[in-house]
Amino acid sequence: MVMIWRPTCSVRAPSTQSLCRSTSSSDHMRGTSLSSRQVKSPSCSSELPRCGGVNPPVAAERFQILRSCGGRMRLLVISDLHLEFGPFTFPTPMPDFDAAVFAGDIGQPISTAVEWMAQQRGELGALRGRQIIYVPGNHEFYRSEFKANLAEGRAAAELAGIELLFRRTAVVGGVRFIGCILWTDYRIRGTPKPSMVHAGQTLNDHRLIRYLQEDGHYSRFMPWHAAAEHRLDLAFIRHELGTPFAGPTVVITHHAPHPKSIQARHEGSSLTPAFVSDLGHVIQELQPELWIHGHDHGSHDYRVGRTRIFANQAGYPNVHGDRENPGFDPRCVVEI
Repeated sequence: MVMIWRPTCSVRAPSTQSLCRSTSSSDHMRGTSLSSRQVKSPSCSSELPRCGGVNPPVAAERFQILRSCGGRMRLLVISDLHLEFGPFTFPTPMPDFDAAVFAGDIGQPISTAVEWMAQQRGELGALRGRQIIYVPGNHEFYRSEFKANLAEGRAAAELAGIELLFRRTAVVGGVRFIGCILWTDYRIRGTPKPSMVHAGQTLNDHRLIRYLQEDGHYSRFMPWHAAAEHRLDLAFIRHELGTPFAGPTVVITHHAPHPKSIQARHEGSSLTPAFVSDLGHVIQELQPELWIHGHDHGSHDYRVGRTRIFANQAGYPNVHGDRENPGFDPRCVVEI
């Protein structure tokens, strides 16, 4: 069962009653604008989780999972805080939750994002005592070399006891979390080559990230690197979802997995293929209970078959001290 809970809402038994509101808004598809627009909100719904087989991957349970009275795990879901552009402070009070999921673009580099999360989990922090599950985004790699940044981030996360998922699976409190960045296949408009050329000429991803090649030479991180990473990530997701597991599964990616996450204003954008892939066939086939993503600075809540696709993204801070996405809720908790 996947439900959404907010402290201002009363929690009821599963029904067609919406437990929260979700909006869709972003100008992040172009990676430059700080404006946003609110569109019609889908309502929340819920259903019973489906269970698989046995032999889950092993993960160290370093934090107590209290769970709600109904036995569901409560996940605080957040992405795209972009601490490189300004600080973020959690509101008080915070709702009860068992673990926090961060779906990328938290801060630069990965180790700095991990350090901030660890601080939030301290005695005076909003996340104190909670497990943290973190998938980095594209911005974490800006102004750094891709592989070195990742290695340093992994070391920092291990030291802090944070589950950093980069083509990695962790089991926390009986829930399986499968995580990777995902990137994109550039195919959502058909032939990928024109979209790859345009992205390479336009996006900061391909100007600000360095990539150590197999021959020892450095290059810019180019669209063909992103497409290769996407193929590896998708193969990993398929393999993990195809492995039997006796419990609910959550997939976490930074990039969006389905065209329903395309903002209305970006329907015709030539950059859309660099932000989202159409994995509808994979989702329909393998049906994880929940798929969390970030990247486009909007809020999403919809279903593909039995799978809920969910995003709660802050977006860039603006001059008024607000966030780009007016639908962002720093208290939004998903129950699974």
